[in-house]
Amino acid sequence: MSAERLLVVGGDAAGMSAAAAARRLRDAGDLAVTVLEQGPEVSYSACGIPYWVGDLVEDRDRLIARTPRDFAARDIEVRTGTRAEELDLDAGTVRTGDGETLGFDRLVLATGGRPLRPDVPGLDAPGVHGVHRLADGADIRAAVAAGARRAVVLGGGYIGLEMAEVLQARGLEVTVVLADALPMSLLDPDMGERVCKAMGDMGLDVQPDQPVRAVETGADGAPRAVTTDAGSYPCDLVVLGLGMGPEVELARAAGLRIGETGAVEVDRTQRSRSHEAVYAAGDCSQTFHRLTGEAVHVALGTHANKQGRVAGSVIGGRAARFAGVLGTALTKVGDLEIGRTGLCSGQAEAAGYDFRTETIEGTTRAGYYPGAEPITVKLVSDSGSGQLLGAQVVGGRGRASGSTSSRRRSGPGSPPRTSPARTSPTRPRSRRCTTLWWSPRGSPAGESRAEVAAATDVRDQDWYGDDLSGREHTGVSFSRVDLSETTDDGAVFTDCVFRDCRFTLSRHTDAAFLNCTFTGCSFAQAVFTDCKFVGSTFDRCTFDLATVEGGDWSFVALRRADLSRAAFTGVRMREADLTEVRAAGAILLHLDLSAAQLAGADLSGADLRGSDLTALDPREVDLTGAQVDGGQAVVLVTALGLRVGPEAAR
Repeated sequence: MSAERLLVVGGDAAGMSAAAAARRLRDAGDLAVTVLEQGPEVSYSACGIPYWVGDLVEDRDRLIARTPRDFAARDIEVRTGTRAEELDLDAGTVRTGDGETLGFDRLVLATGGRPLRPDVPGLDAPGVHGVHRLADGADIRAAVAAGARRAVVLGGGYIGLEMAEVLQARGLEVTVVLADALPMSLLDPDMGERVCKAMGDMGLDVQPDQPVRAVETGADGAPRAVTTDAGSYPCDLVVLGLGMGPEVELARAAGLRIGETGAVEVDRTQRSRSHEAVYAAGDCSQTFHRLTGEAVHVALGTHANKQGRVAGSVIGGRAARFAGVLGTALTKVGDLEIGRTGLCSGQAEAAGYDFRTETIEGTTRAGYYPGAEPITVKLVSDSGSGQLLGAQVVGGRGRASGSTSSRRRSGPGSPPRTSPARTSPTRPRSRRCTTLWWSPRGSPAGESRAEVAAATDVRDQDWYGDDLSGREHTGVSFSRVDLSETTDDGAVFTDCVFRDCRFTLSRHTDAAFLNCTFTGCSFAQAVFTDCKFVGSTFDRCTFDLATVEGGDWSFVALRRADLSRAAFTGVRMREADLTEVRAAGAILLHLDLSAAQLAGADLSGADLRGSDLTALDPREVDLTGAQVDGGQAVVLVTALGLRVGPEAAR
């Protein structure tokens, strides 16, 4: 029987995440995976392009996470420089630009997005650049190296602000032309004003309320000026920062259903609503807002990665659903950092909420401590239920990493400013409370989203594959968080609570989980090397095929844990509580179980050779078929009531 054929169109975040997720669940003999990418690279960080342009990232290759050769080693065929020209859904084929026709049984469309370009003269000039592919970054760098001196950035969103900053840092005179009154349209106006002031303080020339009418070009076709109704702005370089739209040309031509946002309509498994064999993920797909439930298109790399993993997991045979978006994002302008998540006031009003806002002025740390900088936090909440709908943070260095100092007010006499509740006549409502928090992943400062504050409540998050190494977490409560395939080398978790979390295939080296509580968690195929779990409690947790080598698990409570098919080697477990633990068939070699409690434990068939069993009460433990050292076996066999099989004395 031939392998099923998975064809992925698009080799960036969503496409490669889908291919990798499917391959993890199905081997090459069962599923053949081919990826078509029209560009020369796959798995690159478009978010890092501004920082490469600004020489903050000196090596272009640092923006490339994996190469086609890396994927080939995992039996994923990647064809770069190959454009998908035509999709035939009836025949189940894709025709490429070189005339080749490829068949598929399952198709993932990850065609991404395209920079928005208003229909005005001159925007197709050779000196007008989007910021989408590595080639765009190379072109902008080349223009700067060739002597560009004046740049106009069109738009005041994330990319526009970042490009304005780095071009100014490279010595260019930069004008930012805004179609709206303020930059950052997803912030409330009062927060946007703070951003606008910071831009002016940096020396950026900000021109608000000026939609572009034309880009004037010279005889060589290069831009010479950007014109608006208010004036003309000389330049020799133009950068588009007007946002991203979905790239759906291939899907639309094939007859796939396009949603109200202009992106491919999909369900929560990322399957197309118009063809059961076709999936779409990333910037080309329509999704929904977790608070309003309404269709939205939000072009962010974090969403693309998650959607791709969902599509690939479903194709691989695992149940998965995309949880929707909150629009969480971070950026910076000079030393001012900006974070937002959920709904701003305008979005809450449009969604029909009866809401109120609260703005708190403070400092990033105690006011007397050196380096304290101003910070403004604005919250949007439902007036009736108090449900948090959104948050915005604007302030000095280090605000959006979740430091506890960002919650405090600036001191006596500075009460929070609270707006009157705004009532919508259409559909005021209260909704189920959802925990919101912003994710610093991919932020310029390189902060991890796992740097959450003490006593933070983190729920229903996907941290799949994140690197948590070296992080410190105190008093954090994690509920239904997917930590599969994470690494946390040297991380320290103190007094943390994990409920119904998944650690599948996670890797832990020299990590410390001190006095933590784990309830209903799965550690399937996890690997722990020289880790400390001193004083931690596990209740109803499973360790299927997990591997634990070395480390200190003293005073750990593993009550009712399932260690079947797990392997523990050389672990210190003094005074551990293993009451009613299920370890039938487990490998438990050279364990220090002195003073451990094993009442009701099932160790039948377990390999206990080299382990200290002096604390074991043979009347309370099932050792049927267990393997123990000869000397200990003699002692155990003579004990009253011991149930031990014929293999026990081996």
